Amino acid sequence: MSFEEVEVLRRRTHLFLRNAERFIDEGEYDLAVFNPEEYCQPILA
Repeated sequence: MSFEEVEVLRRRTHLFLRNAERFIDEGEYDLAVFNPEEYCQPILA
């Protein structure tokens, strides 16, 4: 995997955390829990 691909993946995974915060603020707790899980999957793979 190239450095550019890693950077794209890193940016996209951080968007999942930002989305989780937004969903918490909006009261969408089921989606708020789903997004951190998506953030963790590439890290754990």
